[in-house]
Amino acid sequence: MKFLFSIIALVLFNKECDSAETSQLSNESNSAAVVEKLQDDNLSITYTTQTRGFYEAITVSKSSLRISKDRNEKNAKLYDCSAEDWEHIKRLLSDLEIQNISQLIAPTDKRYSDGALIATVLVSKDKKDIKTQDFDHGHPPKEIEALVNKVLSIKENAIKQ
Repeated sequence: MKFLFSIIALVLFNKECDSAETSQLSNESNSAAVVEKLQDDNLSITYTTQTRGFYEAITVSKSSLRISKDRNEKNAKLYDCSAEDWEHIKRLLSDLEIQNISQLIAPTDKRYSDGALIATVLVSKDKKDIKTQDFDHGHPPKEIEALVNKVLSIKENAIKQ
């Protein structure tokens, strides 16, 4: 009986700690403090566009930009990500409620009839992934539009070098 009570207590305390961390992060109103929390090396943003015959994944992390044109991501090209670009990405992320990006609604639906590439944004931090619903490339939900445009801008600048 003591063993069962101990297991239940551990599970409850663990859930309380998780919910306290989540509420502390979501209640954080100071964007500078949120940016500090996002400085971890385990943070990355992946913007994926695809259709039947096309695939591209752009992954931005603290020090690198990875562009892959194949679904297996074996032949990816690596570029450097500047500190200024990374800071801008973190500022854009701090303005978002990251835990809610999976609930964003796409403003257009051309992807259903091959009128646009299918796009998604994936935010990965400490092995936790939060992914948006599919949306049309070129027409992201307005909440993440600045983030998507910055990722695409970083990609274009890296390719030009």
